[in-house]
Amino acid sequence: MIHITVFRHDQQIVRLQIEGHALFSDPGQDIVCAAVSVLAITAVNSCEKLLGIEVPAVLEHDKLNCSLPAGLPESVQHDLQLIFASTICGLQDIVEQYPHHVAIKEQTINSK
Repeated sequence: MIHITVFRHDQQIVRLQIEGHALFSDPGQDIVCAAVSVLAITAVNSCEKLLGIEVPAVLEHDKLNCSLPAGLPESVQHDLQLIFASTICGLQDIVEQYPHHVAIKEQTINSK
């Protein structure tokens, strides 16, 4: 199963963590895994290409961690949040269609 955790501070998305495998189909043919991957990669690439913001994304042992940068101008932070909120909407749609293969939860943290 793919486990997705959205970390928030003061209602703002500060980190996205995705780990595991959907096990919906064979590796290389798993449409659920591919859908989750393309949404995450598109979010990171959109920040870089559309906003000029590098979002640190680390992939280690079937776990992707994306930490959103802090201290940005308010308008840029708004756009960054919008990109990741849209990504989370897409991930939630996948969870609804494939609840035995993908789970999402939100976690509030006290510090960034």
